[in-house]
Amino acid sequence: MKLARKLTHNQVHFYLLDFGTNDLLPLKNLPHVADTFQNDEDEKIEKLIKRLNKELKKRKKLLSKKAVANVATYEEATGKVMPRIVVVLDNYEGFKEMSYQDDLFKLLTKIARDGLSTGIHLLITAGLISSIRPQFLNNIKEQLVLKLNEDGDVTTIVGKSKFKIEDIEGRGMIRRDEPLLFQTAMLTSGATVLEVIQNLNKEIEEMDKAWQEYTENAILLSRIYDQSFTGRSLNLIEEALPKDSLFYWHNEEYIFIKYPS
Repeated sequence: MKLARKLTHNQVHFYLLDFGTNDLLPLKNLPHVADTFQNDEDEKIEKLIKRLNKELKKRKKLLSKKAVANVATYEEATGKVMPRIVVVLDNYEGFKEMSYQDDLFKLLTKIARDGLSTGIHLLITAGLISSIRPQFLNNIKEQLVLKLNEDGDVTTIVGKSKFKIEDIEGRGMIRRDEPLLFQTAMLTSGATVLEVIQNLNKEIEEMDKAWQEYTENAILLSRIYDQSFTGRSLNLIEEALPKDSLFYWHNEEYIFIKYPS
C-alpha cells in the first residue's frame, strides 16, 4: 500500500498471484493492480508468464541499446520512465504440481536474478522454507520471517542471532549483516479486521476515482495532440503545459504526455 500511496498507477503495476486464502483480495481494486490470479486459472497464468517474459526481454533490449546497467540509469540517460512492475505471489506452495509449475518457476527465477535491474520486482510468501528450491532462494536478496514453530527455521532464513522472535502478532526478523527484529503494521486503521477492510476499501475507492479523472484528462489531451509525439512538436507541448506528466508505451518507447493539472 505504501507504493500505491506514493506512486501513480502509471509508475507501478502490480500482478497479484493469490494462491493462498484470498489474503490479497482486498487489494484487487487498486488502480495500480494490472490483474489478479487464482492458482486454478491455468490458461490465464500461462498468458501472464508469456507477457512477463516478453516484457523482461524488451526491457533488457532497451537497457542494452543505451549501454546502461539498470532502469534508474536508463531513465537518467533518456529522460523517459519505465513503470516498475511488482509480481506478488502469496503462498509459494500454491502452484505445486499445477500444469504451469515449471514455466512459472522459470519466470520467477529470471525475475529474482535479473528483475532488479529491469524494474521488475518479486514479493513472495511461503509457509515452509523447505518448499523453495535453493537455486531460487539464493537469488532472493531480501528475506524476512515471522514467528515460526521451530527456531531452527528462522536461523535458516536470517542466520544466527542473539534475538528471538517474540510470540507477538506481526513480529518478525529480517536478514541484514546482523539479523534485525521488526514489527509489521496493518494496512490502515481499524479496531477489528472488518473495520480495517472497510477503511481500506474506502481508501481504494477514493484513490481509484482520483486516478480515473487523472487518466481521462491525459487521454483527452493525447487525442488533441495525437500527431505531436515526436521532435519539435513534443518540445513545444512540454513547454506549454504543466509539469505533471503521464506516460505510456508508444512506438516501442515510453513517451510522456502532458495534461492539465
